[in-house]
Amino acid sequence: MNSQQKLKFQIPKRKKQTQVEVSIRFGNPKYEDCRNFGICKMSASHLPKFISRQKRQCANATLILYRNLLKIYFDKSSMNEQTKSIYFGKKYFVMEIEKLIPKTISQALHPTELLIPKNDYLIEEEQAYYMISVCVANIDILPHLENR
Repeated sequence: MNSQQKLKFQIPKRKKQTQVEVSIRFGNPKYEDCRNFGICKMSASHLPKFISRQKRQCANATLILYRNLLKIYFDKSSMNEQTKSIYFGKKYFVMEIEKLIPKTISQALHPTELLIPKNDYLIEEEQAYYMISVCVANIDILPHLENR
């Protein structure tokens, strides 16, 4: 079973989209210990679920890009209850600061680097995952960013 079947993604017919599986550490990248809210770190591979569930701020996710809309599907089974409560216990997923998607991941999705803007993103919940939709920014058109 592929991830689209497992997560019941609704793919428009004849539409091109790309997806990548990642592991995410929640928090604010401004702080070394990743405290507070947002996406602190993103790696290009899934953590084994028994490890991600032991870590309070971690989750596995699938990123799907269609044009400039990035959907992030956070796998509930990869999170412990405390992580679910802290980061998904309210109506919105809070990004305290913009997050540049690492080159190894963004290049698998798009030819240029991508940025997740600072915002509060509505959380959609299904049985197996939480999902947020993000209008990503193409880094080539955002020259004001100093911290790449």
